[in-house]
Amino acid sequence: MKNIIFILCCCFVSINSQANKTSSNPQLEQLTSQIEQIRKDQGVSATVVILIDRQRTLIKAHLGTRSWQSNSAMNNQQMFRIGSISKSFAALLALRLQQQGLIDLNQSFDHYLKSTYIENNYANKITLAQLLEHTAGLAELSKAEWDYNDPKPITLKQAFALKLAPHQSNWPPAMHSSYSNVGAGLLGLALEQATGQSYETLMQTHVFAPLAMKSSTLLLTEKVKTRLITGYNTDGTTVIPYWHNIYRPFAAINTDADDIIQFLRMLNNQGQSINGEFLPASAIKRMQDPQTTLAAKSGLHYGYGLANYHWQVKGHTFHGHGGDADGYLSRYGYNRESGLAYFVMINAFKHKPLKQMRNLLEAYTIKDLPKPHYPPVQTISKQQIQQYQGNYQAVTTRFGSLPQKPTLKIFTKDQQLYIQKLNSKAQPIYAVNQQHFRYADEAVATMAFIPYQGTMYFQGDIGNFVKLTIQQ
Repeated sequence: MKNIIFILCCCFVSINSQANKTSSNPQLEQLTSQIEQIRKDQGVSATVVILIDRQRTLIKAHLGTRSWQSNSAMNNQQMFRIGSISKSFAALLALRLQQQGLIDLNQSFDHYLKSTYIENNYANKITLAQLLEHTAGLAELSKAEWDYNDPKPITLKQAFALKLAPHQSNWPPAMHSSYSNVGAGLLGLALEQATGQSYETLMQTHVFAPLAMKSSTLLLTEKVKTRLITGYNTDGTTVIPYWHNIYRPFAAINTDADDIIQFLRMLNNQGQSINGEFLPASAIKRMQDPQTTLAAKSGLHYGYGLANYHWQVKGHTFHGHGGDADGYLSRYGYNRESGLAYFVMINAFKHKPLKQMRNLLEAYTIKDLPKPHYPPVQTISKQQIQQYQGNYQAVTTRFGSLPQKPTLKIFTKDQQLYIQKLNSKAQPIYAVNQQHFRYADEAVATMAFIPYQGTMYFQGDIGNFVKLTIQQ
């Protein structure tokens, strides 16, 4: 099979399963070939790669075969699952409804749902924004919720009525970000209650249709069945059955490359889509920037926003999200400085090849950027250092019980502040201001010390911690 795809833009790559391609840019051709080699070397059946700038599609590559069993070459008709990237779509839906005055992200959850869906014994109210930023204090799905896989669709109200697990705030809301798939489900339920429409109808009306996403769906329709590629486990060959999520907002979207391009282009153009303004730039900025953690309230502009988070690559900031859909791993990311955005998906639960592909795409994204400006290291007083030094204990956990012993140590050596997580190597951290710090290879503050109600907290990519007193 030798399909050659011609397009008008001058810098485009499209590769079918046998790596035939057209390209006027050798660098893009090499990038796609490197990703294809990773796919082959790592035993991945199928990969979809997208790279765009603000106007053009630079790469749209369908690599490999839709399944090992069929040996049918990948093509533009194939669909795949994007897992938790579905949460980014939940955030877009919520922002669109807020723009229309139908909801308020800062309004409490119980304003929309009077029934007791979350047990919250703390003074802080749970808001819709907290459900998206994972700051409601919720634990992860229970085993029964993870294992639920009934192919007959049920509504969100019916799903929560099953009461497969109690849902409660395990620590005060509006303090710490701790990932939980439950939150997206509860958000979807609140949106349904506020509008009187199903989540699927809301997503189609307010997100998919305005973005010209013609194939995307949250349900396994007959059309999806004929187009969906097979998902595999960690060995790359054991088939994983389709996962019918109990709460579809957290991970249920099925989509294709053309639809993802529309999604990426809107984000890359700060809310502008091919159909005009989808959201104002201020709403996209709100999506990117966390507001409900202690760190965010202290002024740290880094972390997990409305289902969209930051990460640093050689001092350059990326925004995006990852996805795991039982047999499919994916990631999207964009960098404001370069104006480039990417998406990559593999149909196997193999993190290594996805990471290798991401590394290549991110390196290409920032290759022409000037060297980042690293903020000068600020001097911290001895008194301030004394307040930060000590043993810290985790205050949040996604799975299981909280550890009862210190898991983080902050100390000084040769007048340099260090951070050391349990069983990990100590790393120096550098002050951007009196509260916010960064690692040596980061150009922005990525962690914060926050005094709150007489207690010292630490928040960063490695987690949420509280400083122990001598008595503890």
